Amino acid sequence: MNLKSLGILLLVFFSVQTLFSSEYADISLLIDERGDVLISGIDSSNTLLRGEKTPQYTSKEGKYWTINFSSEIAYETFIFETTFPKGAQINYIKTTPNFRIDEDQGNLKIIGTGTNKPITLIVQYEIDDTLEKKYSQYLWIFLLLLLGMIFGYGVSVSYKKKRVKAFVKGEYENLNERQKEILSILQEGKITQKKLEESMQIPKASISRNVKTLCLRGYIEKKQIGNTNYLSLKEKE
Repeated sequence: MNLKSLGILLLVFFSVQTLFSSEYADISLLIDERGDVLISGIDSSNTLLRGEKTPQYTSKEGKYWTINFSSEIAYETFIFETTFPKGAQINYIKTTPNFRIDEDQGNLKIIGTGTNKPITLIVQYEIDDTLEKKYSQYLWIFLLLLLGMIFGYGVSVSYKKKRVKAFVKGEYENLNERQKEILSILQEGKITQKKLEESMQIPKASISRNVKTLCLRGYIEKKQIGNTNYLSLKEKE
């Protein structure tokens, strides 16, 4: 082997060795609304990746958040992507000169690259919670309306039952046991005559006779819709 060939082999060897021994990183930083950071991707130095969220890179003062992230070593080449929580607004950035701000489904991102230097990222941001507050107000209004409706319904039912009980008690002695039972069932609300028959389990003729008597005395009212008879208590003025 001549000297020229040997020189070429040595050059290739040292080039390959340099390539595989160089430090590089291709990482992603995901920040949640609590300031916890999850780092994932490729790091040849194995000093950045943790596999779990950590709060050590962020701090908060008032409504302003700050992420202060830097690597311990200089990388021959690196690329990073930092994703901020929804509603985040960036006020200040200090990082590699080669960066851009992007957006993905409402999340701001900072994507940066660099060579022969450590990764440095300092960002001050705030989270706009206007929509969250608005939704919270709407939720409270909805809950108050719902509680009002439930309370109003309860008062209405309670008042109606008191009127019915007082109404029945006043002339209770004038009714037979089956008529009293019919009124007791109708206190729960409107019912079809067929359902009343099934509930009381007495002959149809007996039901019809007692229903007719209660209608004539003004205790209940019967309305026919199609082929179905509906029975309900008749409230006195």
